[in-house]
Amino acid sequence: MGGKWRILSHPTGPWVINTGGRRLVMPQVPARWLASLEGRRPEADEILQCLRRGNQAEGTPWSEAQLVQTMDCLTAMSEGPVPSSSSRSLWLRIPLVSARWVQMMARPLEVLTKGWVLVGLALWGLVVPLLPLTRQNSGFLSHGDWFAAAILFLVGALLHELGHAAALSAQGYPAGGIGVGMLFVIPVLHNDVSAISMLCTRGKLRVDLAGMVLQAAYGAVLLLLATGFSSQAPFLSLAVRMTYAAVCWNLIPFIRADGYWALCDALGFQDLDRVAPVGISRPKLIFKLIHRVLNIVFLGMVAVVLPVMWAGRLTAVLPAGWGPWSSVIIPGLVLLLWGFMGKRIYHLIGLLVVEAGRKCTISSAAAPKATANPWALPGSKE
Repeated sequence: MGGKWRILSHPTGPWVINTGGRRLVMPQVPARWLASLEGRRPEADEILQCLRRGNQAEGTPWSEAQLVQTMDCLTAMSEGPVPSSSSRSLWLRIPLVSARWVQMMARPLEVLTKGWVLVGLALWGLVVPLLPLTRQNSGFLSHGDWFAAAILFLVGALLHELGHAAALSAQGYPAGGIGVGMLFVIPVLHNDVSAISMLCTRGKLRVDLAGMVLQAAYGAVLLLLATGFSSQAPFLSLAVRMTYAAVCWNLIPFIRADGYWALCDALGFQDLDRVAPVGISRPKLIFKLIHRVLNIVFLGMVAVVLPVMWAGRLTAVLPAGWGPWSSVIIPGLVLLLWGFMGKRIYHLIGLLVVEAGRKCTISSAAAPKATANPWALPGSKE
Protein backbone atom coordinates (compact mmCIF):
# COMPACT_ATOMS: atom_id res chain seq x y z
CA MET A 1 0.00 0.00 0.00
CA GLY A 2 1.00 3.66 0.08
CA GLY A 3 2.95 5.58 2.71
CA LYS A 4 2.49 5.44 6.44
CA TRP A 5 -0.76 6.80 7.80
CA ARG A 6 -0.90 10.05 9.73
CA ILE A 7 -4.13 10.71 11.63
CA LEU A 8 -4.80 14.36 12.48
CA SER A 9 -7.22 14.60 15.38
CA HIS A 10 -9.34 17.55 16.52
CA PRO A 11 -11.10 18.01 19.89
CA THR A 12 -14.43 19.03 18.37
CA GLY A 13 -14.19 18.96 14.58
CA PRO A 14 -13.62 16.30 11.93
CA TRP A 15 -10.41 14.28 11.74
CA VAL A 16 -8.11 13.97 8.75
CA ILE A 17 -6.49 10.70 7.71
CA ASN A 18 -3.43 11.22 5.54
CA THR A 19 -2.71 8.06 3.59
CA GLY A 20 0.63 8.87 2.03
CA GLY A 21 -0.14 11.89 -0.14
CA ARG A 22 -3.96 11.77 -0.13
CA ARG A 23 -6.36 12.84 2.58
CA LEU A 24 -9.72 11.59 3.78
CA VAL A 25 -11.91 13.71 6.05
CA MET A 26 -13.99 11.75 8.56
CA PRO A 27 -16.16 12.50 11.60
CA GLN A 28 -14.55 11.91 14.98
CA VAL A 29 -16.29 8.65 15.88
CA PRO A 30 -15.31 6.41 12.95
CA ALA A 31 -11.90 8.09 12.62
CA ARG A 32 -11.18 7.32 16.28
CA TRP A 33 -11.64 3.61 15.56
CA LEU A 34 -8.65 3.80 13.21
CA ALA A 35 -6.33 5.59 15.66
CA SER A 36 -4.33 2.41 16.31
CA LEU A 37 -3.21 2.43 12.65
CA GLU A 38 -1.28 5.69 13.10
CA GLY A 39 2.24 5.44 11.69
CA ARG A 40 1.58 2.15 9.88
CA ARG A 41 0.79 0.92 6.36
CA PRO A 42 -2.33 -1.12 7.15
CA GLU A 43 -3.82 -3.73 4.86
CA ALA A 44 -7.49 -3.67 3.87
CA ASP A 45 -8.40 -6.46 6.34
CA GLU A 46 -6.83 -4.54 9.24
CA ILE A 47 -8.79 -1.40 8.35
CA LEU A 48 -12.07 -3.30 8.20
CA GLN A 49 -11.39 -5.09 11.50
CA CYS A 50 -10.70 -1.78 13.27
CA LEU A 51 -13.91 -0.30 11.89
CA ARG A 52 -15.94 -3.35 12.94
CA ARG A 53 -14.46 -3.44 16.47
CA GLY A 54 -15.09 0.25 17.03
CA ASN A 55 -18.61 0.05 15.65
CA GLN A 56 -19.43 -2.88 17.93
CA ALA A 57 -17.71 -1.48 21.04
CA GLU A 58 -19.45 1.89 20.87
CA GLY A 59 -22.78 0.55 19.66
CA THR A 60 -22.99 3.02 16.80
CA PRO A 61 -25.53 2.43 14.02
CA TRP A 62 -23.07 2.22 11.11
CA SER A 63 -24.06 -0.49 8.65
CA GLU A 64 -21.70 -3.12 7.30
CA ALA A 65 -22.06 -1.53 3.88
CA GLN A 66 -20.79 1.79 5.25
CA LEU A 67 -17.83 0.11 6.91
CA VAL A 68 -16.87 -1.79 3.76
CA GLN A 69 -17.30 1.32 1.63
CA THR A 70 -15.02 3.33 3.92
CA MET A 71 -12.44 0.53 3.90
CA ASP A 72 -12.54 0.49 0.08
CA CYS A 73 -12.15 4.26 -0.01
CA LEU A 74 -9.12 4.25 2.32
CA THR A 75 -7.54 1.34 0.47
CA ALA A 76 -8.01 3.03 -2.91
CA MET A 77 -6.53 6.28 -1.62
CA SER A 78 -3.52 4.52 -0.13
CA GLU A 79 -2.79 2.49 -3.25
CA GLY A 80 -3.57 5.15 -5.85
CA PRO A 81 -0.94 7.40 -7.40
CA VAL A 82 0.06 10.39 -5.29
CA PRO A 83 -0.93 13.68 -6.95
CA SER A 84 2.11 15.46 -8.30
CA SER A 85 2.81 18.87 -9.72
CA SER A 86 5.61 20.00 -11.95
CA SER A 87 5.70 23.22 -9.93
CA ARG A 88 6.38 21.49 -6.64
CA SER A 89 8.56 23.92 -4.74
CA LEU A 90 10.81 21.80 -2.54
CA TRP A 91 13.01 18.85 -3.33
CA LEU A 92 15.56 16.84 -1.33
CA ARG A 93 13.40 16.96 1.80
CA ILE A 94 15.26 15.86 4.94
CA PRO A 95 13.36 15.55 8.27
CA LEU A 96 14.95 17.32 11.24
CA VAL A 97 12.41 17.49 14.10
CA SER A 98 9.65 14.92 14.65
CA ALA A 99 5.99 15.91 14.85
CA ARG A 100 5.94 15.04 18.56
CA TRP A 101 8.77 17.45 19.40
CA VAL A 102 7.32 20.15 17.16
CA GLN A 103 4.03 19.93 19.04
CA MET A 104 5.82 20.17 22.40
CA MET A 105 7.80 23.25 21.33
CA ALA A 106 4.85 24.91 19.59
CA ARG A 107 2.37 24.61 22.43
CA PRO A 108 3.89 27.44 24.58
CA LEU A 109 3.84 29.71 21.50
CA GLU A 110 0.12 29.28 20.83
CA VAL A 111 -0.73 32.41 22.83
CA LEU A 112 1.49 34.47 20.50
CA THR A 113 -0.59 33.45 17.48
CA LYS A 114 -3.97 34.54 18.83
CA GLY A 115 -5.92 37.60 17.75
CA TRP A 116 -4.52 40.93 18.79
CA VAL A 117 -1.35 39.38 20.19
CA LEU A 118 -0.34 38.39 16.65
CA VAL A 119 -1.32 41.83 15.36
CA GLY A 120 0.76 43.47 18.10
CA LEU A 121 3.79 41.35 17.24
CA ALA A 122 3.36 42.25 13.56
CA LEU A 123 3.35 45.95 14.41
CA TRP A 124 6.40 45.47 16.64
CA GLY A 125 8.29 43.77 13.83
CA LEU A 126 7.33 46.52 11.37
CA VAL A 127 7.74 49.62 13.54
CA VAL A 128 11.10 48.94 15.23
CA PRO A 129 13.06 48.95 11.91
CA LEU A 130 11.50 52.35 11.12
CA LEU A 131 12.69 53.96 14.38
CA PRO A 132 15.64 56.41 14.12
CA LEU A 133 18.04 54.05 15.89
CA THR A 134 21.74 54.85 15.84
CA ARG A 135 23.92 51.94 14.79
CA GLN A 136 27.57 51.81 13.89
CA ASN A 137 28.69 50.02 10.77
CA SER A 138 29.61 46.43 11.47
CA GLY A 139 32.84 46.93 9.53
CA PHE A 140 35.03 43.90 8.89
CA LEU A 141 33.33 40.59 9.64
CA SER A 142 35.41 37.57 10.53
CA HIS A 143 34.41 34.00 9.76
CA GLY A 144 33.40 33.73 13.42
CA ASP A 145 31.01 36.65 12.96
CA TRP A 146 29.47 34.95 9.92
CA PHE A 147 29.06 31.74 11.90
CA ALA A 148 27.44 33.51 14.89
CA ALA A 149 25.10 35.42 12.58
CA ALA A 150 24.14 32.18 10.85
CA ILE A 151 23.28 30.57 14.20
CA LEU A 152 21.07 33.52 15.20
CA PHE A 153 19.43 33.43 11.78
CA LEU A 154 18.68 29.70 12.12
CA VAL A 155 17.08 30.33 15.52
CA GLY A 156 14.75 32.82 13.86
CA ALA A 157 14.04 30.38 11.02
CA LEU A 158 13.13 27.67 13.54
CA LEU A 159 10.89 30.15 15.37
CA HIS A 160 9.25 30.89 12.00
CA GLU A 161 8.31 27.23 11.48
CA LEU A 162 7.16 26.84 15.08
CA GLY A 163 4.93 29.89 14.54
CA HIS A 164 3.09 28.03 11.76
CA ALA A 165 2.81 24.95 13.96
CA ALA A 166 1.57 26.96 16.96
CA ALA A 167 -1.10 28.76 14.91
CA LEU A 168 -2.39 25.43 13.59
CA SER A 169 -2.23 23.76 17.01
CA ALA A 170 -4.13 26.67 18.61
CA GLN A 171 -7.01 25.88 16.24
CA GLY A 172 -7.16 22.21 17.21
CA TYR A 173 -5.08 20.38 14.59
CA PRO A 174 -1.54 19.11 15.19
CA ALA A 175 1.29 20.14 12.91
CA GLY A 176 3.76 17.72 11.43
CA GLY A 177 7.52 17.63 11.65
CA ILE A 178 10.05 20.24 10.61
CA GLY A 179 12.56 19.45 7.90
CA VAL A 180 14.94 21.08 5.47
CA GLY A 181 14.49 21.12 1.72
CA MET A 182 15.80 22.90 -1.34
CA LEU A 183 13.84 25.75 -2.92
CA PHE A 184 15.48 25.89 -6.34
CA VAL A 185 19.09 25.96 -5.02
CA ILE A 186 18.40 27.64 -1.67
CA PRO A 187 18.12 25.52 1.51
CA VAL A 188 14.96 26.32 3.51
CA LEU A 189 13.13 24.90 6.50
CA HIS A 190 9.56 23.66 6.13
CA ASN A 191 6.78 22.48 8.43
CA ASP A 192 3.95 20.08 7.57
CA VAL A 193 0.69 22.00 8.11
CA SER A 194 -1.47 19.93 5.74
CA ALA A 195 -4.44 20.13 8.14
CA ILE A 196 -4.73 23.83 7.26
CA SER A 197 -7.24 22.82 4.57
CA MET A 198 -9.76 22.12 7.37
CA LEU A 199 -9.74 25.73 8.60
CA CYS A 200 -11.80 28.73 7.54
CA THR A 201 -10.16 31.54 5.55
CA ARG A 202 -9.29 33.52 8.67
CA GLY A 203 -7.75 30.47 10.30
CA LYS A 204 -5.70 29.67 7.19
CA LEU A 205 -4.34 33.22 7.01
CA ARG A 206 -3.43 33.01 10.68
CA VAL A 207 -1.31 29.93 9.99
CA ASP A 208 0.16 31.41 6.79
CA LEU A 209 1.29 34.65 8.44
CA ALA A 210 2.20 33.54 11.98
CA GLY A 211 5.65 32.32 10.97
CA MET A 212 6.65 35.58 9.28
CA VAL A 213 5.23 37.65 12.15
CA LEU A 214 7.19 35.77 14.82
CA GLN A 215 10.38 35.92 12.75
CA ALA A 216 9.96 39.67 12.16
CA ALA A 217 9.36 40.23 15.90
CA TYR A 218 12.52 38.23 16.63
CA GLY A 219 14.38 40.38 14.11
CA ALA A 220 13.19 43.51 15.91
CA VAL A 221 14.67 42.21 19.17
CA LEU A 222 17.97 41.52 17.43
CA LEU A 223 17.87 45.03 15.95
CA LEU A 224 17.57 46.61 19.41
CA LEU A 225 20.47 44.49 20.63
CA ALA A 226 22.52 45.44 17.58
CA THR A 227 21.87 49.12 18.33
CA GLY A 228 23.52 48.84 21.72
CA PHE A 229 26.24 46.30 21.00
CA SER A 230 27.13 46.70 17.31
CA SER A 231 30.74 47.62 18.04
CA GLN A 232 31.27 44.69 20.43
CA ALA A 233 29.17 42.17 18.43
CA PRO A 234 29.09 43.12 14.72
CA PHE A 235 27.45 39.79 13.88
CA LEU A 236 24.19 41.12 15.37
CA SER A 237 23.75 43.61 12.54
CA LEU A 238 24.38 40.86 9.99
CA ALA A 239 21.85 38.58 11.70
CA VAL A 240 19.27 41.40 11.56
CA ARG A 241 19.79 41.87 7.83
CA MET A 242 19.57 38.14 7.18
CA THR A 243 16.39 37.79 9.27
CA TYR A 244 14.53 40.64 7.61
CA ALA A 245 15.72 39.52 4.17
CA ALA A 246 14.14 36.13 4.86
CA VAL A 247 10.87 37.77 5.95
CA CYS A 248 10.76 39.91 2.79
CA TRP A 249 11.58 36.88 0.62
CA ASN A 250 8.69 34.95 2.19
CA LEU A 251 6.30 37.82 1.46
CA ILE A 252 6.89 37.61 -2.30
CA PRO A 253 3.71 36.16 -3.86
CA PHE A 254 5.54 34.50 -6.78
CA ILE A 255 7.47 31.78 -4.98
CA ARG A 256 5.66 28.99 -3.19
CA ALA A 257 6.31 30.39 0.27
CA ASP A 258 4.14 32.08 2.91
CA GLY A 259 3.14 35.12 0.86
CA TYR A 260 2.08 32.88 -2.04
CA TRP A 261 -0.08 30.63 0.16
CA ALA A 262 -1.58 33.62 2.01
CA LEU A 263 -2.65 35.06 -1.34
CA CYS A 264 -4.16 31.70 -2.37
CA ASP A 265 -6.12 31.41 0.88
CA ALA A 266 -7.26 35.04 0.88
CA LEU A 267 -8.71 34.66 -2.63
CA GLY A 268 -10.07 31.15 -2.13
CA PHE A 269 -7.67 29.39 -4.51
CA GLN A 270 -6.39 25.95 -3.62
CA ASP A 271 -3.21 26.58 -5.62
CA LEU A 272 -2.36 29.33 -8.09
CA ASP A 273 -0.03 26.96 -9.95
CA ARG A 274 -2.86 24.72 -11.13
CA VAL A 275 -5.29 25.05 -14.00
CA ALA A 276 -8.30 27.08 -12.89
CA PRO A 277 -11.44 24.97 -12.33
CA VAL A 278 -14.24 25.07 -14.88
CA GLY A 279 -16.76 27.74 -13.95
CA ILE A 280 -14.30 30.09 -12.25
CA SER A 281 -15.51 33.70 -12.20
CA ARG A 282 -14.11 36.08 -14.78
CA PRO A 283 -12.36 38.45 -12.28
CA LYS A 284 -10.58 35.50 -10.64
CA LEU A 285 -9.48 34.07 -13.98
CA ILE A 286 -8.16 37.47 -15.10
CA PHE A 287 -6.28 37.79 -11.81
CA LYS A 288 -4.70 34.37 -12.30
CA LEU A 289 -3.59 35.29 -15.82
CA ILE A 290 -2.00 38.54 -14.58
CA HIS A 291 -0.34 36.69 -11.72
CA ARG A 292 1.07 34.14 -14.16
CA VAL A 293 2.62 36.83 -16.37
CA LEU A 294 4.13 38.69 -13.40
CA ASN A 295 5.39 35.40 -11.98
CA ILE A 296 7.20 34.56 -15.22
CA VAL A 297 8.77 38.04 -15.31
CA PHE A 298 9.83 37.73 -11.65
CA LEU A 299 11.44 34.33 -12.15
CA GLY A 300 13.32 35.63 -15.18
CA MET A 301 14.66 38.56 -13.13
CA VAL A 302 15.72 36.23 -10.31
CA ALA A 303 17.55 34.00 -12.79
CA VAL A 304 19.62 37.06 -13.78
CA VAL A 305 20.03 38.88 -10.46
CA LEU A 306 20.99 35.94 -8.20
CA PRO A 307 24.02 34.85 -10.26
CA VAL A 308 25.30 38.45 -10.21
CA MET A 309 24.93 38.58 -6.41
CA TRP A 310 26.64 35.19 -5.99
CA ALA A 311 29.57 36.25 -8.15
CA GLY A 312 30.09 39.35 -6.01
CA ARG A 313 29.58 37.93 -2.52
CA LEU A 314 30.22 34.19 -2.44
CA THR A 315 33.94 34.60 -3.05
CA ALA A 316 34.22 36.95 -0.05
CA VAL A 317 32.44 34.51 2.26
CA LEU A 318 34.40 31.38 1.28
CA PRO A 319 37.22 30.41 3.69
CA ALA A 320 40.82 31.20 2.81
CA GLY A 321 42.17 28.84 0.16
CA TRP A 322 38.74 28.24 -1.37
CA GLY A 323 39.12 31.05 -3.90
CA PRO A 324 39.82 28.76 -6.90
CA TRP A 325 36.75 26.67 -6.04
CA SER A 326 34.51 29.69 -6.63
CA SER A 327 35.09 29.22 -10.36
CA VAL A 328 33.43 25.80 -10.01
CA ILE A 329 30.83 26.46 -7.29
CA ILE A 330 29.27 29.58 -8.79
CA PRO A 331 28.76 28.21 -12.34
CA GLY A 332 27.36 24.98 -10.85
CA LEU A 333 24.83 26.88 -8.74
CA VAL A 334 23.89 29.05 -11.73
CA LEU A 335 23.26 26.02 -13.94
CA LEU A 336 21.11 24.37 -11.25
CA LEU A 337 19.18 27.61 -10.74
CA TRP A 338 18.53 28.03 -14.44
CA GLY A 339 17.42 24.42 -14.72
CA PHE A 340 14.80 24.74 -11.96
CA MET A 341 13.74 28.22 -13.05
CA GLY A 342 13.37 27.04 -16.64
CA LYS A 343 11.19 24.11 -15.55
CA ARG A 344 8.95 26.39 -13.48
CA ILE A 345 8.66 29.01 -16.23
CA TYR A 346 7.80 26.30 -18.76
CA HIS A 347 5.06 25.01 -16.42
CA LEU A 348 3.61 28.50 -15.93
CA ILE A 349 3.62 29.25 -19.65
CA GLY A 350 1.73 26.01 -20.27
CA LEU A 351 -0.92 27.00 -17.73
CA LEU A 352 -1.10 30.48 -19.22
CA VAL A 353 -1.77 29.09 -22.70
CA VAL A 354 -4.49 26.75 -21.40
CA GLU A 355 -6.28 29.39 -19.34
CA ALA A 356 -5.96 32.27 -21.80
CA GLY A 357 -8.17 30.43 -24.29
CA ARG A 358 -10.78 29.35 -21.79
CA LYS A 359 -14.29 30.74 -21.88
CA CYS A 360 -15.18 32.04 -18.42
CA THR A 361 -18.53 32.17 -16.74
CA ILE A 362 -19.71 34.36 -13.92
CA SER A 363 -20.37 31.49 -11.54
CA SER A 364 -18.53 31.80 -8.24
CA ALA A 365 -17.11 28.26 -8.06
CA ALA A 366 -16.88 24.98 -9.86
CA ALA A 367 -19.33 22.20 -9.17
CA PRO A 368 -18.23 20.02 -6.24
CA LYS A 369 -16.44 16.81 -7.09
CA ALA A 370 -18.17 13.53 -6.25
CA THR A 371 -16.51 11.41 -3.60
CA ALA A 372 -16.71 7.78 -2.59
CA ASN A 373 -16.39 8.66 1.10
CA PRO A 374 -19.72 7.84 2.81
CA TRP A 375 -18.95 10.29 5.63
CA ALA A 376 -17.44 13.13 3.55
CA LEU A 377 -18.21 16.56 4.97
CA PRO A 378 -19.50 19.36 2.72
CA GLY A 379 -16.71 21.64 1.58
CA SER A 380 -13.94 19.41 2.84
CA LYS A 381 -10.68 19.18 0.90
CA GLU A 382 -9.42 15.69 0.18
